[in-house]
Amino acid sequence: FLSADHDITSEICVPLLKEDKVLGILNVESNQHNRLTQKDVDLLTTIAGPIAVSVDNGWLHTKILRMATTDAVTGLANRHVFEQALNAEIERSERHNSPLSLIIFDLDYFKQFNDQWGHPAGDLRLKAIADIIKHNLRKYDIAARYGGDEFAIILTDCTQQNALQFAERLRQNAQTGAPQVPLDGVGISGYTLSIGIASYPQDAAFPSELLIAADNAALRAKQQGRNRIKFAERS
Repeated sequence: FLSADHDITSEICVPLLKEDKVLGILNVESNQHNRLTQKDVDLLTTIAGPIAVSVDNGWLHTKILRMATTDAVTGLANRHVFEQALNAEIERSERHNSPLSLIIFDLDYFKQFNDQWGHPAGDLRLKAIADIIKHNLRKYDIAARYGGDEFAIILTDCTQQNALQFAERLRQNAQTGAPQVPLDGVGISGYTLSIGIASYPQDAAFPSELLIAADNAALRAKQQGRNRIKFAERS
């Protein structure tokens, strides 16, 4: 490390160890010649243990928090986090009088795919769709695996027409641009989606109603032939 800064003349580096795993380095430098002594080495060695434990606990906390908020298969938000976010975003939209759209979609024939190829292959397909979502998502939008093969996306400051453009891009990317899933030496690609769109405030005034409206629209898309987009029906 000394060569990185010509003003440094003495330095101590002590590894932060946890069960023989190096978590980091405790580094102390001085620009005074012979300023650091064996006593300093002993002190740093003594405190390195508790610091390593704290660092490891911090990483564990972060991992547990990520597991509690993220879907393990896709890396998207889980259902609980998504519903909290939807509540908050609708409140924000109400305050700022701004539009919000909700997209819900299913993978067509996903159960049959799982039955034929098995759940590990199904997980690969879910990951592929999640990657397509992430690629198309704006940084302030929120996507989740809502359950099974159902995904949900909050498009903030987004009109119904803009949501349609997003959904169509998603549908086309899934059908033509999804990566192949190699199964028994055969590359399977091209997934179709049944997509429903509901927008706030015209389709629903409350989060639960908006979810139902978008879900019903996705169901109609499936019932009317799959691989299509449907808007919520206004009562």
